[in-house]
Amino acid sequence: MAKHTPQHTNAPASQKHAIPASRHLRLLITLDVLVALLALGAWISMIAGLDGGVLSLTGFRSLRYFTVLSNILAALCCALCAIFEICMLSKAQASFPTALHVLRFISVNGIMLTFMVVMLYLGPALSYPAVLTGGNLFLHLIVPLCALATFLIAQSGKVLSASQVPLGLIPALAYATFYAANILINGLSFGIEGTDWYNFTIYGTVSLPVSYAIITAFCLALAYALWFASGGRPRPRRTPR
Repeated sequence: MAKHTPQHTNAPASQKHAIPASRHLRLLITLDVLVALLALGAWISMIAGLDGGVLSLTGFRSLRYFTVLSNILAALCCALCAIFEICMLSKAQASFPTALHVLRFISVNGIMLTFMVVMLYLGPALSYPAVLTGGNLFLHLIVPLCALATFLIAQSGKVLSASQVPLGLIPALAYATFYAANILINGLSFGIEGTDWYNFTIYGTVSLPVSYAIITAFCLALAYALWFASGGRPRPRRTPR
């Protein structure tokens, strides 16, 4: 009587990593929806002029802030992730797309840069109560930490290779390029209505390249830390036989 040997097939990388169902999946959906609602709600309150905290501008002028942009990106990403996770929970979707893991990583790295800048720079400079009041409490603290939780629970780092980690620089470098171009084109001026509202060039425009380099290095280190914390590891090289 012939023995039946089970055959194992190698599924593509995009199908190998499906977010665990049931408890973890429900938790992810809850956190993703929470991030989307809190981030967009805090931004809408800022637009409507209901938030009078520091570094707050009414209307769409608030889009000049990296804090707002990174929160909006995280909100949109989490909303999209929640849709796929709900489909997975209802068995309409078999696995979580790899592209969404990459997008989640990019958005979380951006919003965690916001969190780190607030904790290490703006907090000491302006006082923590000032930068953690009203809508800023959500945009600077609660939403970034919730977004980080979704990334760690989803273990997105296991899907990403080490060569994909620099993609986490996209939000910061895109914003830094816009920020520097705005100063060079419109001239250097400080304050909430100026061109350097973060006071990054307090020593003049000659400090722009230095600030750019520091942001790049810090953001890249943050990206690798997030990748490692979420399960990412260097893949062993295949030796030719």
